[in-house]
Amino acid sequence: MLRPPTLKEFSRYWKNTHAPVLKEIPGLRGYVQNHALEDLEGNEPRYDGFGELSFDSVEAMQEGLVSSEGKATLADIPNLYSPKSASEAPNGVGE
Repeated sequence: MLRPPTLKEFSRYWKNTHAPVLKEIPGLRGYVQNHALEDLEGNEPRYDGFGELSFDSVEAMQEGLVSSEGKATLADIPNLYSPKSASEAPNGVGE
């Protein structure tokens, strides 16, 4: 999947809309967003960033993701991206 037209738009949505929903997942112990930056010449990176979610166990993660909060988070993921398929992204970026 590919992100919205600009990196700033993606980052703004990820930080201000998606993260507050995600932070409500039961059992979530930590969450870090690592936003990609433009290079020194102002070129946008080939990726948007990556998130790190921490749970006490795989079971805790699974339970959190099937909760209503987890389902709301998963349902919001398409809002982060455009409808283009990941196969259209260079080198599978976004898969």
